[in-house]
Amino acid sequence: MRLASLLLAVVLAAIAGIWVWLGTPVRFPGMEADKGEPLYCVSYAPFRGSQTPFDPTTVVSYAQVEEDLTRIKKVTNCVRTYASDMGGDHVPAIASKLGMKVLLGIWINKKPADNKKQVDQALDHAKKYPEVVRAIIVGNEVLLRRDQNGAELAAIIKDVKSRTQFPVTYADVWEFWLKNPELSTIVDFITIHTLPYWEDIPIAADKAAAHIHETRMEVAKTFPGKEILIGEVGWPSAGRMRAGALPSLSNQARILHDVSKIARDGNYKFNWIEVIDQPWKREAEGTVGGFWGLFNNGVAEPKFYPGEPVSDHPQWKAQAALGGMIALAIFGLAGLVASREKRVFSAEKAVLIAIVALSSGALGGMVIEKLILETLHLKDWVFGLARTFAVFVTGFVVAVAMIREVTCPTLASVSSGLKGDLWQKALGMLYVAICFFALQAALALIFDSRYRDFPAATLTMGFIPFVALMFQNRGMLVAKGERALAIALIVAAGWVIYSEEIANWQAVWFALTLGGVALLLTGGRANRQIQQQ
Repeated sequence: MRLASLLLAVVLAAIAGIWVWLGTPVRFPGMEADKGEPLYCVSYAPFRGSQTPFDPTTVVSYAQVEEDLTRIKKVTNCVRTYASDMGGDHVPAIASKLGMKVLLGIWINKKPADNKKQVDQALDHAKKYPEVVRAIIVGNEVLLRRDQNGAELAAIIKDVKSRTQFPVTYADVWEFWLKNPELSTIVDFITIHTLPYWEDIPIAADKAAAHIHETRMEVAKTFPGKEILIGEVGWPSAGRMRAGALPSLSNQARILHDVSKIARDGNYKFNWIEVIDQPWKREAEGTVGGFWGLFNNGVAEPKFYPGEPVSDHPQWKAQAALGGMIALAIFGLAGLVASREKRVFSAEKAVLIAIVALSSGALGGMVIEKLILETLHLKDWVFGLARTFAVFVTGFVVAVAMIREVTCPTLASVSSGLKGDLWQKALGMLYVAICFFALQAALALIFDSRYRDFPAATLTMGFIPFVALMFQNRGMLVAKGERALAIALIVAAGWVIYSEEIANWQAVWFALTLGGVALLLTGGRANRQIQQQ
């Protein structure tokens, strides 16, 4: 038990060290220059919680928009809107009241009646509140969505220009300006979107600002003498990686800093997308789509203030404390079972239980964080909570199995009926659950990969205890069915790395977890008789 106490101390220190490393605020050179400097403008969508522009019955109140704009003033004096209804109709009046400016957006789709209504409403707002309007943006990524062709869109832009004295522009991904250069002759300035994360070949955070600058320079070279506004530039704070592009709070802050610097140096303007997280975007784009904001949805303070250090895990102290409690509880339960049942707490058992406690304790806080960030609908919460419960319980059940010298069950033995006491039955059910979760995640990422998250931390927390138990049971035989499942997981792991690229360490980690579960399936355990009490 003296060795167990020493190992527990090492595990607790390791968990604390891991979370100090993960949670320490990130600094970057020159960040102090951003302190207190307001952004030129930010994209504002007025939706909260379950509100969505896809529901025609959605009503966004004046009070909600006023509350949003009041807190937005902490970081900027300008908002870009996208439509003249669903809350967008309140923005000009409130902006006038608060002394803010607006890039007034008109939403253009395939329906002429909708477009006429949008144009009329926007121009009416501009007449009522001329002091707030910086420019009118006629359409957002209309050509990208193929809602209008170039000639049709040009006609709408000309109609708006003929009815207002304000500067008029159109906003789209930068490549579409190169494909439709004729539009440049009818707008007062060009508005381009450049989002390094969403590029066909994703750009890593440390190279994003240079890519943005090069993109703007290419457009400027194509349209000499034309003013260019970067109408959308941003980075997500959470979600899955694409190649080497990692969504995180520190990367979001880094890119805001880097883009601010190149804009200052190049004397040009940019609009940041976006100011408030929009959960409705997760329906189409997965977790990452909902976390582009400087503010969390419904939260008064921004995620970070420009110019200040940023932690990728703001709750790291609580996560470290949770990890320490998990490790203490696993060691405590193992010691209690050994004492009550007069089992030997050998050095090998102590080391293996330390591995279980370390993996469970270090990953527990991460798993909870991922559950909260990556879960949206009720069905997702049910599945996510079930998976989280399973991996949290696994460390405890495996620790008891180690003390009792119980072997891992096979899928065949579980399918023929669970035997033994409650702990042994739980071990069998958890083994099946971990295998199921691994297979489900692998299939999901093979057939629907673009927007899905990698549940690497959750699966790692689940399979490492079983691998440790397998080591204690080393030398056993393997069931053929499990070997077949292991081969399927290894093939899936290879496919994930091939399709995601080696630069995506989230994908690599997930692939390794699939390999770990495959190792568990093929490493051999269970032809030894399960020890009865």
